[in-house]
Amino acid sequence: MRLTSTRSHSILLASPPPMSSILRGLSMSDFVPNLPAAAVDAHLRVAVAELRRAEQNAVLWFAELMRRRLYRDCGHSSIHAYAEAVLGFGQAKIYQFIRLAESLDGLPQLRASVEAGELPWTKARSVAAVATPRSEGQWIALAKQSSARHLESRIRESRSEARRPPGQGDLLAPNAERKTTRALLPAPAPKVQVSFALEPEQHARWLAIVERLRKQGHAEAKEELLLAAFAALAEAECTRVQTEAKCTRVQSEPPYQVVIYRCEDCGAARLADGRAVAPVVAAQAACDCRTHREGEPNRASIPPAMRREVLARDGHHCQAPGCHSTRFLEVHHLEPRRRGGRNSAANLITLCAACHRLLHERGGGLAAALPGTSPSAAALPSTG
Repeated sequence: MRLTSTRSHSILLASPPPMSSILRGLSMSDFVPNLPAAAVDAHLRVAVAELRRAEQNAVLWFAELMRRRLYRDCGHSSIHAYAEAVLGFGQAKIYQFIRLAESLDGLPQLRASVEAGELPWTKARSVAAVATPRSEGQWIALAKQSSARHLESRIRESRSEARRPPGQGDLLAPNAERKTTRALLPAPAPKVQVSFALEPEQHARWLAIVERLRKQGHAEAKEELLLAAFAALAEAECTRVQTEAKCTRVQSEPPYQVVIYRCEDCGAARLADGRAVAPVVAAQAACDCRTHREGEPNRASIPPAMRREVLARDGHHCQAPGCHSTRFLEVHHLEPRRRGGRNSAANLITLCAACHRLLHERGGGLAAALPGTSPSAAALPSTG
């Protein structure tokens, strides 16, 4: 207790306990109005601290799910589709979480500091925006010994330096040298390695374009983005040729074809170069393809007119929850043909190649989430 004296009167005040002891005794609770100022202040501080901790854990869990591609086990072909359909994220939030998750994957020391609780999340988030694998140790040390305001000041200085005209050997921004590592699930067939070399300025352009696509909401793997770029060029050329020829018929067939050979007896499939095709890929292809048998005319698994009708009905968009892809579209039978499914609009749905393959691989949750799917079709693996 202490006594405070004034000229007119005396006021007896109780010395409040240290704020740290108040914070330690509180936990997140529902809002209660009309509390005293000290209690409101203490509750607010605790709520903000737990909010930051919750955001940190959310990003770590998000990164874990993205790195291990666990969104596929949850019935989604991409982290973008999962984040929108399951988490309710908008485009900006998805971009923010993907960027932070990729940063933590490429900065192992920073990730370890965050997981161990050695670095406050607000500082870690700032460091992730500028650190590289070579400089993360220095940034972490600075963050630990500096105030948040001083750290932000140093980050602004670093970015200002990075914007100065670079030399030929310094074309990339500091964060361009990060590399994201992903733990891929075992594939039924070995992947094909495609490599090419870029000049430094080309690599800088590549990173800038990918960054812009991420901000626009494209969360696909870089391989898919590359294929989409080639497809866009091919489609643009088709459109140009049709325009010059004054062609009025809308092109409804894909601009390219992949030939798969399948044995009628054992069902084994292979590509033209002899490489084996996984059974789920063969089933996916059989769902929406043209079949050629020696001495017989080609037959479409789905009549072209019906295929056009379904694509138009679905707005030429993938119908999987959270996915709005307009490229590499295929038409899928909700009730497989082998179980009596018909080539009717009610039994057909538009999916992108990634979602279509996931459906044939795992069915289950994704199948049940598709509009128009019967319980029997959702319960069994989909084979076309």
